[in-house]
Amino acid sequence: EKNKKGTVSFASGGKNGRQTQVFVNLGNNGGPPNFLDAQGFVPFARVVQGMDDVVGKLNKEYGILESVSGGVAGSIDQTKAAYYGKDYLDTLYPKLSYIKSARIIETTEE
Repeated sequence: EKNKKGTVSFASGGKNGRQTQVFVNLGNNGGPPNFLDAQGFVPFARVVQGMDDVVGKLNKEYGILESVSGGVAGSIDQTKAAYYGKDYLDTLYPKLSYIKSARIIETTEE
């Protein structure tokens, strides 16, 4: 599976550096300018319903910043988030959206 719109991928800190954080691809990110496939961001699921209704309503206030290379970078300090966890996120990003549950459904789609 490629990092295309609607796929859910693991965040990565580099080769063999997969994290427990996940994200929903809001667009096709496998190729330019982000090249997430080549960087080891592994899609493991797909939003099959509610992409616009649910994912589109997640708080974008903390958003994504344009990087110098033309790609995008998150505004959350990943090292601090990993070390301090929810306390860090709640303190600095009180309106951050969380996914509280997800479920696996049987689908016949390829």
